[in-house]
Formats: sequence, structure tokens, C-alpha cells
Amino acid sequence: MTIEEDNNLTETEDRAKALGLSLVTGGKGPPGTNWMSALPKGTIFLCRMRNTNSPEVLNPLLEEYHIIHKRTISTAILLYTNLNREEYIWVDPDRFCWRFELIEVIGEDP
Repeated sequence: MTIEEDNNLTETEDRAKALGLSLVTGGKGPPGTNWMSALPKGTIFLCRMRNTNSPEVLNPLLEEYHIIHKRTISTAILLYTNLNREEYIWVDPDRFCWRFELIEVIGEDP
């Protein structure tokens, strides 16, 4: 085997190793845990918006949400809130938990 053939073989092996690696799409996931997915349908909970600019400064406002519906074919969760007006909102639990921290589970809807 010549040096040129050996170099070509090494490049081929390097390419094969690189092709074996997989690309993670979407970048780095949100920090923290997805606490919402573990809560059952009907749960009423309080949460606080995280202050991502200054984590040491806590937001004094707590928000109340009710889990109305959990889809089985996707991760979307339907929440009810009456913060500014009564409304139903679909959320991505991973992103929601990145933005809000769970303070307390205060009950369950019958």
C-alpha cells in the first residue's frame, strides 16, 4: 500500500465516522425539567415566571393554571387560566417549564 492510498483510506474512514454521527436539530433544549407532563389532567397549580435576565430576582406574581386536556399523540397540553380574562391555551410543556417554575399544586378539578 502506498502513502497516497493510505491517506485516501484514512479520509474515507474519517468520512464514514462523520456520517455515523447524527445532527440534533433545534439546538440545546431548555434547562430544567418538564414538571408539567407528570401532572394529571385536572390538576390546578401555581407557577411563577422565571426571570431569565436576573435569576436571583424572583417575580412576586404567581399564576394559576388548570390542566384541561392532555393529548396522547403529541405533547401539547391545554391549560385554562383567568389571569386577564378567561381563556384556554395550548402549550408546549417543555417550553412552558423552561419559562415557568412550579410553585405548588393546589388541587384537582373533579
